[in-house]
Amino acid sequence: GRPSTYAAILDTIVSRGYVKTEKRFLVPTPLGGKVVDSLRGHFAFMDYEFTRNMEQALDDITCGKAQYKAVISAAYVQLEQELQAFTKATGKACPKCGRPMVHRIKKPGKDGKGGYDFWGCSGWPECKEVESPSK
Repeated sequence: GRPSTYAAILDTIVSRGYVKTEKRFLVPTPLGGKVVDSLRGHFAFMDYEFTRNMEQALDDITCGKAQYKAVISAAYVQLEQELQAFTKATGKACPKCGRPMVHRIKKPGKDGKGGYDFWGCSGWPECKEVESPSK
């Protein structure tokens, strides 16, 4: 990630249990290894070459050598295509629009309220398709 996103990225991967700290070093957990293994080969952003090229393109935007919309649009289109292919190969697709369905789970609070468990379209808010967890 970019230097400005470093702290947020670290907070996310630690809080989700993908890595842990051992003797001041970040060490991948078994869950983190499974996540990386399941994404590698399906998404270009997992490859060093993609990251290197994207970093250069972002630097080019900063220096005025590239246009923000062109760089981000190309990356978005690529990610959207990879996401749809990944969903078809491994997961659920939205019956309305074909985008990936995302399993959303939140445990209820101590008072037993506020929890949820459903599949929702990743295209929200454009597509509001939801399914119960049993589907």
